[in-house]
Amino acid sequence: MSYQKKKLMTLRTYVPYDLALQLKELGFNEYCHTWYDNQGEIHWFRLGYTRMTCAGCNKNMPDHTCVAPEIPELVSWIRQEYGLSLTPKFDLETRKYSYEIIDVKGEPGWHVTDSRGKTRKTPSDALLEGIKWLVKEGKL
Repeated sequence: MSYQKKKLMTLRTYVPYDLALQLKELGFNEYCHTWYDNQGEIHWFRLGYTRMTCAGCNKNMPDHTCVAPEIPELVSWIRQEYGLSLTPKFDLETRKYSYEIIDVKGEPGWHVTDSRGKTRKTPSDALLEGIKWLVKEGKL
């Protein structure tokens, strides 16, 4: 993998391979620009010899491979598909982040859960914990 590609990959916040496989099983079938091979290595979808980036979805992926969504893409999908709003919250005391999940289908919107007891260094880490909680609790 080239230095530029590694640098770009580290700047983005992808869902880890094991969670991406679980999401594939749960029906996540959105188009993404990246995918995981069966070793958990991330790759860009390519179109022919032009090296233009295109997108693929899980329904076209063989076993043990799946698309690699970025965390914001997945948060958007969860809101659209399940009506659950997942947002990071900043704690002034610890200077870290937690997450909050609200059911936006409810009237006027019902608090589902939050992670105030567990904080993370970045908003993406907090959102990832919220996604893992939703999967574990069978909310997706």
